Amino acid sequence: MRAQLNYIRLSGNDKLTKNRERHMRNRSFFFNVFEFSVSTKLYLGKNGTNSVFFGDGVFRFNPNTRFNGSVYELRQSGTDGQYFLPDIKPHPLFSYTIPMGLHLLLKKYKDNSALSCEFGFRKTFTDYLDDVSTTYVDKTSLINSNGQLTANLADRSVPDIPGFSDMGAIRGNKENNDNYSKYCDQLLHSIGKIWKKILDKNTRGIENSQRWFFPGKILTNITQ
Repeated sequence: MRAQLNYIRLSGNDKLTKNRERHMRNRSFFFNVFEFSVSTKLYLGKNGTNSVFFGDGVFRFNPNTRFNGSVYELRQSGTDGQYFLPDIKPHPLFSYTIPMGLHLLLKKYKDNSALSCEFGFRKTFTDYLDDVSTTYVDKTSLINSNGQLTANLADRSVPDIPGFSDMGAIRGNKENNDNYSKYCDQLLHSIGKIWKKILDKNTRGIENSQRWFFPGKILTNITQ
């Protein structure tokens, strides 16, 4: 078993996709994830240096976007029709997650340190990581209720398809929740004689005393 407190930066931009409709939608977002999880590790092979993990967790998120040089909280804006459509409520700031992934020990050093990497996938129970879930709403009603700025944030599309962002047109997919993944590099160091004895006996003991953590490139994959 292991408990982790993670800080992750997530972002996405429709300009980076080759999907025609998604590219025309022209949405972007970014936010910080604060995640706590408890996982079970299953060691692979006789040496037990590599492992897979899965567990339960909870995380906090609040998607933002940048528009005309300023940053706006999308949850507060209500771009999906929150605050005036009775069946659409502002999404919670916290959600459950199921973390799973693979941990690889890359190299063991003589000073009781080791270099490792981890690939992780997070299944979530929210469809609002990117603040998009349903369809385009009536722009006049959105302006009257939430203001012109919200209408601008809700529809930033640059379409070449007639009616692309008309009321009822597809904006997201509420049938599929969002998920994200991450990759990180870790430098582990065992502290104290007790951990040295454990390390000498079994390499997996080094993970019981993480001292340094260096995040590598965070790869995000937001699925809808």
